[in-house]
Formats: sequence, structure tokens, C-alpha cells
Amino acid sequence: MPAVTVRLGAATASLLISTPPLRPRERRAPPAAAAVGAGVLLRSVLATPGPRGPLPAMAQTHDAFSPPASEERVEIMNKHGERLVGLLHNTGSNKIVVLCHGFIATKSDSLILDLASALTKKGSSAFRFDFSGNGESEGQFEYGNYRKEADDLYSVVLYLYQKNYDVTAVVGHSKGGDVVALYASIYDNVRTIVNLSGRFDLNKGIEERIGEGSIDRINKEGYLDIKDKFG
Repeated sequence: MPAVTVRLGAATASLLISTPPLRPRERRAPPAAAAVGAGVLLRSVLATPGPRGPLPAMAQTHDAFSPPASEERVEIMNKHGERLVGLLHNTGSNKIVVLCHGFIATKSDSLILDLASALTKKGSSAFRFDFSGNGESEGQFEYGNYRKEADDLYSVVLYLYQKNYDVTAVVGHSKGGDVVALYASIYDNVRTIVNLSGRFDLNKGIEERIGEGSIDRINKEGYLDIKDKFG
């Protein structure tokens, strides 16, 4: 899937802002696929009116008198019975953005932390978590498993809806960017999908990491043994 960067103009942004909130079981005609840059995220997602109208002015941004966002450790079961561990940054707003890490990363990756900080400073709550097999979450680490990670994300979004949060966007970086794009093609319950530097040539990624000819060996043998520099 080719990587696409879209800079939103005023007309496009107004469409995002006026889109009504969705719920897990609602369906609608899917919008044209787009991956938006990080600079657009805070401007478009945070301005989107929730089910009860715009947030009060004090909730839109933090100042010297605003309390910092509280952090709560949350455990969510995925469809495979594995514990997904996440951190909820609660600003008091029911608007929330879910952050998805990349390959061999975790919810504590520096970029994920920076995004969570930027969002909470603007008054939005944020949720960052480890995909199954990564970080603190249960499960076995796998190289690909994009569909399973999309299912993990669905379990997280469903949990947040059940807790009466309005999930305004899901944001994925690198491999997580591919996961959120796949998520949008399967589930239709989040109105804004943000792909940050998602890999567009997956075959090249395999060759880069585990050696030239690895795809041919996998196709022939059905598996591939990987050795590190120590054998």
C-alpha cells in the first residue's frame, strides 16, 4: 500500500470537524482513504465537536492553573484472551486519541510519549498501549501479524467506548501506521485515522531485516530460521 501524505485545506478540515461521533456497531459509507501528517492531527481531531457540543474553553488547553492529566494503568483482554496493557492519560475530557507504536517498540517509545504529551496539553485525553507480544502485554511476539494487531486495537477502542469516551482518532507510527490503515478497512467505528510514516514496501522490509532471498526461502520451506551475530 503506497504511503500518502495529505495536507488538509480549510474545506477538508471543516468536513472532519463536522463529522458526528461514531459508536462501535454503527456503519457508514467509508471516506476516501488518507494519511494525514502529525501537524494536522492536533488541529483537526481536537476541534471535532463531541456528542454534547464543543468542550468548555478551559478544557481545550492547559495553562499554569490547569491540573496535569492523570495517568491510569489499564488492562484490556483481546479476543485471544491475552492481557493488553495501556496507560490512560485522562484530562477530564471524554475526547480521546489512541496511539499505536511501531515494530519492536512499545507504548513508551519517545514519539508516542511526545504525541501523548502534545494531546493532553491541548485538553484531549490519550491512550497508549502495547500490542500483544510487545512491552507489558501478554502474547508471543510475531514479525507480521497485522490483522491480530488490528484486532487488538478494536478491543481497545471498544473498551474506551464502553467507558463513555469519544474516540476521535487512532494514530499509528511506522508498523502501527499500517495497522491503523488496515483497521480502517475492517472496522468503521473511528472517524479519523492517522498514519505516521507507515511502511509502504513490506517485501523490502523483510529483505532488509532478515536477509536477501529470505522471502524465497519462506515460500519454499514454509519457515525461516533467523540467527543473530552470535549464531
